[in-house]
Amino acid sequence: MSRSSKLSGRLQPYLEARGSFVLPPFVRYHWVSLSARDLWEPRFLKIRAALKQMEIESVHRGLKAVSVLTVLQAELPCLSRMCVERRLGLLIDYEAPMGEVRVVIGSPTSLEAYQSALQSDDATRLAGLLGTPACCLRFAGEVYTSMGLSDLTVPLFLRGGALDEQQRCTVPQSCYEVELNPLWRCVGLYTTPMYPCRLKCKRAKHRAVRFLQLGRELGYEREMEWLVAILSWPLLWTALHGIAEMKSPVIKIIHATDVSHRKVELALEGSLFPEQGAAGLQFPFYLSKQTISHSRAYQKGVEHLEEARNSMV
Repeated sequence: MSRSSKLSGRLQPYLEARGSFVLPPFVRYHWVSLSARDLWEPRFLKIRAALKQMEIESVHRGLKAVSVLTVLQAELPCLSRMCVERRLGLLIDYEAPMGEVRVVIGSPTSLEAYQSALQSDDATRLAGLLGTPACCLRFAGEVYTSMGLSDLTVPLFLRGGALDEQQRCTVPQSCYEVELNPLWRCVGLYTTPMYPCRLKCKRAKHRAVRFLQLGRELGYEREMEWLVAILSWPLLWTALHGIAEMKSPVIKIIHATDVSHRKVELALEGSLFPEQGAAGLQFPFYLSKQTISHSRAYQKGVEHLEEARNSMV
């Protein structure tokens, strides 16, 4: 059985429960505490600012021909100045909801080639211009055209594993590359220009590692360290009726996805628990491999025991 037919079989219940309506794009989020927000919200913003700079610089340095960015309309003047300084062109590709604009950045020749490839539906040429592995672009095309889906998340996860009786697909940390974690893309955090075809795609990881190295070369060492840490957190992604809810130990994010009346849960076990993360008994508020001796309660108990011993001396 081919990978394509196996994936179609795993997705069949999800596809058969598809709804007849489409929700408009939206993103909402809620922090678990004020201390978590005070620590991580500024870091999220700094990472997103660094990624925009890195996308422009990757084109300027010839790492790829064009970059596609989604920015706020208010950011366009600053973005245009940055492109002019590097003798790059800027093309408004799509005016998205919520005051956002999707732009394409590249040399005039590259922008013409990009438009030509779009019009002729030349996936191979697009992959080359975007610096995207051809295998990843083929996978996206299969999902968009053959399956009629607009969100690659569920097909990507079910390509590597099946749903259990609770309609959950759990991915151990050893079964995915941290750099290819796609679930944070809804808030603009990523290391690859588009979804990988597999969670362990070697070509996509190579490009992700190179992109992270570019960030460090540009002076964004802290931002890249934070980004890799965020991609390593445990996550629980749930979708039902066109609404996706992503839970992490510090923030809950709700955004639009494909409408299906069958609930699907995707769990990334993670390898790093965040600072100021909320601890709990249910996933993702703990690490699956975390021992009792690493818990906050255990550590406090040890401290109290040492204090009691010292007071008796």
